[in-house]
Amino acid sequence: MGRELFNAYPPFININGKMLPLKDISKKFSSIDDFSFFYATQIKHNPEKHKEIMELLS
Repeated sequence: MGRELFNAYPPFININGKMLPLKDISKKFSSIDDFSFFYATQIKHNPEKHKEIMELLS
């Protein structure tokens, strides 16, 4: 689920004319697997909650 979220998330955001990265996980997580586990924990490993989040990104 975490990898699917990471892949669907936009890579950059424009804030006041500056392009800033949204996929920089290196400051908080040591790997994409660490991020994926954190994400799954936050949504309590609930596939329906993940589906809702993915729908919000589309």
